Amino acid sequence: MPLQTDIAPQDWIADLMRCVPEAMDKASIPGLSIAVVRDGRVLWTEGFGVRSLETGEPVDSGTIFQAASLGKPVFAYAVMQLVGEGRLDLDRSLSDYLPGYLMKDDRIEQMTARMVLSHTTGFPNWRGDAGLRIYFEPGLKFSYSGEGYVYLQKVVERITRQPLDLFMQEQVFGPLEMDHSSYRWQEDYRSNYAVGHASDGAPQDSRRMTRANAAYSLYTTAEDFAKFMLAVMRGRGLQDARLQQMLTPQVDLADCLNCTGSDKPPAETSDVLSWVSVGVCRRPATDRRSGIGATTRSSAPTPWPFRPGRSAWCT
Repeated sequence: MPLQTDIAPQDWIADLMRCVPEAMDKASIPGLSIAVVRDGRVLWTEGFGVRSLETGEPVDSGTIFQAASLGKPVFAYAVMQLVGEGRLDLDRSLSDYLPGYLMKDDRIEQMTARMVLSHTTGFPNWRGDAGLRIYFEPGLKFSYSGEGYVYLQKVVERITRQPLDLFMQEQVFGPLEMDHSSYRWQEDYRSNYAVGHASDGAPQDSRRMTRANAAYSLYTTAEDFAKFMLAVMRGRGLQDARLQQMLTPQVDLADCLNCTGSDKPPAETSDVLSWVSVGVCRRPATDRRSGIGATTRSSAPTPWPFRPGRSAWCT
């Protein structure tokens, strides 16, 4: 369902209440939470289905979901705040901030925050048993990498002298009133938490991640994530130049998403930046001009790199 400005709220809410359960049934999604932004505010939130097929407990607007890689753009937003404050340079070697991260390859000296946030470091998504390595010249081409975000997280922790979750609480979650979000598992989540489900519908009790990881450990609600989307749409917390950098495409995608070790030719890179959509979707469901957007969280299995929480519209 495309986002439209000329439909009265009661009408599109009625449409969503009808078509969302239909779409969930077709896609075998046990539970889903949705938040809609309109006229510059979170106008409506709703839960559908159950948190677990085993318990049958219902999803509501306050249900916590493991947002996985959707934590990347939230972290990128905070990183761009540091850039705006002059505490981090997008094009300075990260080794200047954190020496000795990877001693056996001099190419580590070329890596910058710009490369991490645009997934062009040359790191794999995750290291193998042989340890972390660089697969191609940093900056050469796109290859989705959680390892790059972990590296930048450690740099940010060094610069701020704070652990990631405390930094994000002070920099993002507190100011945006994202009161139910954290990069670490909180025990009070247990009473209203949606578990994942395998392709056969069996509940998969997710790991309780007690160590914050910028690449994948975000816990949040649909409403909280909508508040983040609204902040980006309105330019809150970022200088105009930094916001424009964050919302502008950075790198053309090659035919492969995880391109380390691939014999495919590198994609041509551009000189502009974007980190909101990389690894999530090519076209986020937002419209900055009209102040309309939507975000969903679901507990269904999804193929990499699209994590639980992707938007799926019904017609």
